[in-house]
Amino acid sequence: MKNKKIGLDLDGVLYPFAEIAHKVLKERHGFEWGLKDFWARELQVKYYEPEIKAIAQDSNTYCIEEIDPYIPVVLNQLVAMGNTIYYITARGKKHREVTEWWLTESGVPFIENLHLGKHHKAPIAKELGLDVFVDDRDFVVRQVGKVTLALRYYSKYMTEEAWRESEHGISSLGELIGMKL
Repeated sequence: MKNKKIGLDLDGVLYPFAEIAHKVLKERHGFEWGLKDFWARELQVKYYEPEIKAIAQDSNTYCIEEIDPYIPVVLNQLVAMGNTIYYITARGKKHREVTEWWLTESGVPFIENLHLGKHHKAPIAKELGLDVFVDDRDFVVRQVGKVTLALRYYSKYMTEEAWRESEHGISSLGELIGMKL
């Protein structure tokens, strides 16, 4: 796998936003649902949606957790093999400074390839000519899958190992990308 353009979502793939939002809401409201159960319950997510959006608008949200130490290793190995990494996120442009800081501190390559405010990721995937794009949300994978290879992956922070696995039974980002390219 050489000279490929690899696009990655941040929240849910590299950063545990869902875990952070769940933790904040659980502390505020004292509910008993675990992480997986909370996000699997559409009514609860809809009920807390305004608060989830507020958490997403707070720049402090994006520097709470460290990246899985395995991810920079995998990404730097991919770059050493001649690949280019792009980060495509729905995070607003006002989060650029904290996002760049977090990526730099995390040791991931190609921070200059950060694309913020991209709620519709298929057009940017097409514009960049990505060979593969990885996201944690099914509807994004379906949309981007119309223009390039799109894969679903959940970060290690999303509860037990079984939930981490993609639809192909893959449990690591490097394994997922390597298998598909």
